[in-house]
Amino acid sequence: TTSNPSPITYNQATNAVVVMTGATPAVTGTYSFYDGATLLGTAAVASVTPFTTNFVLPASVIQSVGTHTLTVQYSGDANYAASVAPFPSISLVVNKATPTFGTLTFPGASVAYGTAVSIPVTVSSAAGTPSGTVTFSVGATTIGTVTLASGSGTLNFNSNVLAQGLNNFTVVYNGDANFASITDSSHSITVIKNAPSAISVSSTTPTASGANATFTSTVTPAAGTTGTPTGSIVFKADGTTFATIPMSGGAASASIASLLPGAHSITVFYSGD
Repeated sequence: TTSNPSPITYNQATNAVVVMTGATPAVTGTYSFYDGATLLGTAAVASVTPFTTNFVLPASVIQSVGTHTLTVQYSGDANYAASVAPFPSISLVVNKATPTFGTLTFPGASVAYGTAVSIPVTVSSAAGTPSGTVTFSVGATTIGTVTLASGSGTLNFNSNVLAQGLNNFTVVYNGDANFASITDSSHSITVIKNAPSAISVSSTTPTASGANATFTSTVTPAAGTTGTPTGSIVFKADGTTFATIPMSGGAASASIASLLPGAHSITVFYSGD
């Protein structure tokens, strides 16, 4: 038999156990332990009651996911012949170990559109160090995949790949030869609008009365963010709107020819997007 019943999990310490009963005189000699045709090692027959011999199964068994056929052969001694009987074979199944997410660190409650996001991830197990990949998704959209190094990695992306509002993430460790897949769906990121750092307006002045006066307004994203603002710019002369222009490349231009001689107040309003 085995000290832990089949199935066991990857790298779970387990002994092959042989108990000799009812033999007079007492049995001496050695047992040889096999996995299929492969010799795993030998152990002396226990010489004291309850005549139980324990053989620690090596890594070639407990670190090999699948089914192992274990058999024991007796060497024989002065009183007993060598034999495989009466020891039946044992089928020992080694299953993949189930790891956990040791680290899965999402940003705070919200992030601004266009900002860089980093999510460290660690997959851990007492049975060893998982390898493979971790996939981050929102709905049916894959945001990125991280290849683990020593069980850890970091997903880096820009929040402009997410929709504004609440984004519920599904994080899947995809498993490897020894560790099973696991899933986490408890994290989310809320993307909020990015407040631009500046809006500017420029013109060529002075301008002759009755001639076109052209004004250009540019919207600058906040520092540390990416993306080009869209939407429209509203242009006002002395408080009266004279143009609403869709932006292109983060800027818009408008002209007015009805200005009278003198100084005028030109204001612009960015509508957002």
